Amino acid sequence: MDLFGPTNVMCMGKKSYCLVITDNYTRFSWVYFLRTKNETAEILKSFILRVENQSNQKVKTIRCDQGTEFKNQTLNCFCKSKGIQRQYGAPRTSQQNGLVQPAMFKIEFSLSNLSTKNLMNCGSIEFPFLKPFGCPCTILITSGVLPKFGAKSDEGYFVGYFSQSKAYRVFNTRTRIIKESANVECREHIPCEQGKGPD
Repeated sequence: MDLFGPTNVMCMGKKSYCLVITDNYTRFSWVYFLRTKNETAEILKSFILRVENQSNQKVKTIRCDQGTEFKNQTLNCFCKSKGIQRQYGAPRTSQQNGLVQPAMFKIEFSLSNLSTKNLMNCGSIEFPFLKPFGCPCTILITSGVLPKFGAKSDEGYFVGYFSQSKAYRVFNTRTRIIKESANVECREHIPCEQGKGPD
């Protein structure tokens, strides 16, 4: 896992830090966007509790760099109460991170003895619902009374997935808000061009 930022460009939620977590066993990765580094401890605590609950396995070890976002009283107490071992890499030695090659992946956690039927050990699966971030899309208007000859859709950009249901998160260029909708047609064949997307 690693926290990097602030980035030069903020995402739409005004978040400029990125936290990446990689499982040592399955190579599965999670990405979280943060406004400040101070959010790291609470996100990690929530993440560990959720992944343990969903996988019926315990987090045994966390391997990370020596950043203050990972070495603080909140995480020290949490890991001690859960019996989680913590391993730190020496400063400026990204090669000690083992599994993850890019410098941005500096922390790993390990779930030992995972079942092959585990939700994170998916094997070879196709994901046709995955769309390129920022691609233009057409959003079908399904709410309200539509005029007979009025527009039936809006234009926008794909910005993510809704975590609570099977819906896409899209930026509507007419209303200039982000909304969730399952009625979206992404134009993946159109390349994203710098300066053509939403502000």
